[in-house]
Amino acid sequence: MCSGVEMFFATEENERDPRSHKYALLHLFSGVLLILKERLIRAHTSLVFERVEEVGSSTAKTVRFDQLLRRLEVCAGVKLEVRELEILNRAQLLRNAVEHYKFEFNLQASQKLITQLVEFAYLFARRELGVKLEEHLSADIAQRISELRAILSDRERERTEDWNRRARRYRHMGRKYLARVNFGEGLGRHISKIGCSRCKKVEVVVPERDITVCLNCRDIRLLQGCMLCGCPASEEGLCEECLDDIAQEERSHDRYRDEW
Repeated sequence: MCSGVEMFFATEENERDPRSHKYALLHLFSGVLLILKERLIRAHTSLVFERVEEVGSSTAKTVRFDQLLRRLEVCAGVKLEVRELEILNRAQLLRNAVEHYKFEFNLQASQKLITQLVEFAYLFARRELGVKLEEHLSADIAQRISELRAILSDRERERTEDWNRRARRYRHMGRKYLARVNFGEGLGRHISKIGCSRCKKVEVVVPERDITVCLNCRDIRLLQGCMLCGCPASEEGLCEECLDDIAQEERSHDRYRDEW
């Protein structure tokens, strides 16, 4: 994991290089999985295997990602926060997409996710394993990570303030006018399937790329951008087109494997 951190944060040029983003994400996520598995092992050695009765076997497979999270909570008493689970799930989805298929990153989203993964690893290792990961990095890299975390925190605060300012104008806007300014007309199926999280009616319009407004109950929500292409995305962090592309790649891969 430290190799991925060192390479990604070594220079500002690396942080703008898509190849560095991919390399960092792959190594960071693998490192995070090892840290989580180490916590399982400390609860009981057998828990790190899919089938606990195969502990000690040279052919035994270790736990899948969903099993890992479940066993941490049920068997090891480690309950991750909702925000931590969201970071891990988004990282796992993006890691699978770039590891198995040909996708380019939305660099702003991936930089944020990579920094969040590093922060999660720091906190989890210290909290659950008694290990200080920063002691395994050079002073320059540790300082760069600290600076970047502060920058991203400031940017997030500024984005939140800007979004709140823009969203307020739609709360009392007339229904007919709001429907006419719907930005989502050009986004096709990205928008057509969106239902309101509060009243569940599919009467949601998108007056701006990152704002959804329910015409029925006037609930206003943030619409996330896809981690791969930047288009409006689902809660998983990918838009429907990218999800469909991944599914198509998986079907092609399965067909090729069956034929082989």
